[in-house]
Amino acid sequence: MGCFAINSGTMLIENDLLKQDWRSRTKVEIYQYVVLKWSLALLIGLITGFVGFFNNLGVENIAGFKLLLTNNLMLKQKYHEAFAAYVACNMILGAAAAALCAYIAPAAAGSGIPE
Repeated sequence: MGCFAINSGTMLIENDLLKQDWRSRTKVEIYQYVVLKWSLALLIGLITGFVGFFNNLGVENIAGFKLLLTNNLMLKQKYHEAFAAYVACNMILGAAAAALCAYIAPAAAGSGIPE
């Protein structure tokens, strides 16, 4: 009774149970499952798109603020203050990124290249 043959990393018993479970379902239940599965995939895609859009919007606004600040100072011929403001903005953004990696998501601190 105990068939423990491995088929692509799964047990044959589990495959038989899954097939039996699918056979016992009605067409309406299968349709509901498929619709739910694709609806969740669509929802995850939409949420990911919105997060990416608003992330890009925030980055562009921060970069625009930095450029506007330095341009206004340079138009007033305050070159040293413009450079200091540019460096200060970059230092603040770098410190914010370091704090996020150190305290909120330490797994994101790596280079992305596995060892």
